[in-house]
Amino acid sequence: MRCPVFDEPHILALAALASSDGGQDPVDGAIRAASAHKAISDAPKLVKFVPFDPAKKMSEATATDSTGGVQRIVKGAFSAVIGLAQPSPAGAAAAKELEGKGFRVLAVAVGQATALKLAGLIALSDPPRADSAKLVAELHDLGVRTVMVTGDAPATAAIVARAVGLDGAVCPPGPIPESVHPEKFAVFAGVLPEDKYKLVKAFQKGGHTVGMCGDGANDAPALRQAQIGIAVSTATDVAKSAAGMVLTEAGLTGIVAAVKEGRITFQRIMTYTLNAIIKKIVTVLFLVVGLIMTGHAILTPLLMVIVMVTGDFLSMSLTTDNVRPSPARIRGASAA
Repeated sequence: MRCPVFDEPHILALAALASSDGGQDPVDGAIRAASAHKAISDAPKLVKFVPFDPAKKMSEATATDSTGGVQRIVKGAFSAVIGLAQPSPAGAAAAKELEGKGFRVLAVAVGQATALKLAGLIALSDPPRADSAKLVAELHDLGVRTVMVTGDAPATAAIVARAVGLDGAVCPPGPIPESVHPEKFAVFAGVLPEDKYKLVKAFQKGGHTVGMCGDGANDAPALRQAQIGIAVSTATDVAKSAAGMVLTEAGLTGIVAAVKEGRITFQRIMTYTLNAIIKKIVTVLFLVVGLIMTGHAILTPLLMVIVMVTGDFLSMSLTTDNVRPSPARIRGASAA
């Protein structure tokens, strides 16, 4: 979708100037790659680049055109960019239509510093993995409440959420309430990076154990705050450093496996602990009954030590007990 003044190659060229070069942002990489395949001869020359600001939801660049004129180029979320540019009813309608189809919409505006015009829209398609719905359902069966937290528009987020099996309500855009609960909303859209941190804090305040899955540097505070911070395989180094667990494969398979393995380990620990306590109680009762019946200790201290040590060695086999992960719902377990 574009304005008559700019064709697709020129829109991509402008967007590429406002995209980071050599960074870890897949969106900027995709835009620069698309622009390279449709290069133009009169592309503006980059003078200054301002990286993406999560708070403003946009990046910008200063460039000179073929006539030597200075241009300001802004690329980012449509709602943020259109607030700086001249009103465009056609652009707003096109953005709404694209968001309704599940696309992530970026706007590109260009012009003088205080007189920007909407150059065009870039629709990004990032469909969920084919196994996402199955894995979300599996987490639900394990008693883990899953919510989606994204900076995308609510319409786009709702379509993606339904595709992966999250059928709950969408939280209205705006500040995160302090008393929000994961059972109330399934999708939190249009959130800022600091909102993710606040959301984790709000869930924890409600007595929930929170697992946060993220990939960007802006997710680091929330990953650090959550009881279980999970960085995906393609996450930035900052996110991996803040997380407590790093997935080595794409998708949510590692999260499901971690939940199951954690419950299996917990059950084995409980089995070993209960077995050890019961055996100690049985040993004490045996000694007490023997003392009452015979009037003296029926085991010497050395024999008692041998019995206890032998019992402990036998109990060690319980650490490899073939147990199954508990399917019971755990109160307050959630993943963001």
